[in-house]
Amino acid sequence: KSNIKQLVYHFLNAQRINLLISFTALICLFFMGGFIMTIWTGGRVTIIEPFFILLLIGVFLNNIWNLGMSLLIAINKQGNIGGVFLILSLISLSIIYLGIDKYQLSVVALSIILFEAGMLIWIYRYSMNLLDLNFNKLFKLRLERELE
Repeated sequence: KSNIKQLVYHFLNAQRINLLISFTALICLFFMGGFIMTIWTGGRVTIIEPFFILLLIGVFLNNIWNLGMSLLIAINKQGNIGGVFLILSLISLSIIYLGIDKYQLSVVALSIILFEAGMLIWIYRYSMNLLDLNFNKLFKLRLERELE
C-alpha cells in the first residue's frame, strides 16, 4: 500500500515537471518556430497557420500521455493499449480521409489532437483505476504531501 502511495507521489512530481517542460517548449516553439524552421530547412519550408499551432497542441498532449504510459510500463500493466492505439489511429485516418479536400493540412493536425487526447484520456483513466485513485484521492494525497 505504501509503495503505491510513493508511486503516486513520484508520478505527480514527474507530471508537474513534464507539464512545465512541455508547456515551456510549446511557448518557445510558438514564438520561435518560424525562425527555427527557416534555419533548419534553409527557408525551403514555411510554417502554415493554423496547422502549426494545432500540431503544437498535439505534441503537447503526446508528451503528457507518454509520461502516463511510462507509469504503466514501469508496473508492467500496459493492458490493451495496442488495441486502443489502433482504433484511435483508424478513426484519425478516417477523419483525415473525409476532411482533407475541404480542410487540407488543418484536418491532419486536428486528427492528431483527437488521437492524442483519446490516448491521454484512456491512459490516465486506466492508470487511475489500476492505482485505485480518483481526483478527490489525488487532491488529498497531494495535500498530505504538502503538509509533511
